Amino acid sequence: MNTNLTLAALCLSSTAVFAAGNLETPQVSSNQSGVGIVSGWYCDASVIEIVFDDRLPIVASYGTTRGDTETTCGDSNNGFGLLWNYSLLGEGIHRVRAYADGVEFADNTFTVGAIGAAPYITGLSGS
Repeated sequence: MNTNLTLAALCLSSTAVFAAGNLETPQVSSNQSGVGIVSGWYCDASVIEIVFDDRLPIVASYGTTRGDTETTCGDSNNGFGLLWNYSLLGEGIHRVRAYADGVEFADNTFTVGAIGAAPYITGLSGS
């Protein structure tokens, strides 16, 4: 048995476990409008960044408790979130990518629908 190949396989498999993540919102082909959240989880990162279309990266909050990731990640402080006004993107199909320490781990497209032309609508009431 080749010891170098075994060691390389072990390194790859242990890296794969800790390189896991998921962008849960917005989901692929979902509809978004108004102010919402971009969220998901990533096992081990210093920085999570979100990029809409070809805009500049935005740093998301990272490290919130996600008990559902403990089996995959070995710990539970893996959640990330970014409060975002989807109306700023305009109506239509958009792309969101998520990066952990500069490495892309998710790429979703979604559709933005808007109530009006202004990104922040005031004076509305519901019933």
